[in-house]
Amino acid sequence: MKIRSHSESHIVELEDGSKWQVFPGDLDLTLAWKPETDLAVAVADAIPPGAAEAPICLQPIPG
Repeated sequence: MKIRSHSESHIVELEDGSKWQVFPGDLDLTLAWKPETDLAVAVADAIPPGAAEAPICLQPIPG
């Protein structure tokens, strides 16, 4: 999945229109992503204690 917009440092919008908030500790990594960066979305299997929802992981696809 490609990036549609990354205009705010903590929000990434993907080509399907979904918007994702970036964990503050990962901002330096995500700011290097370009619109042509292909991403995979992975949902965690378990909700951590005290969390309202399961965390999501956006990872660049090698290649």
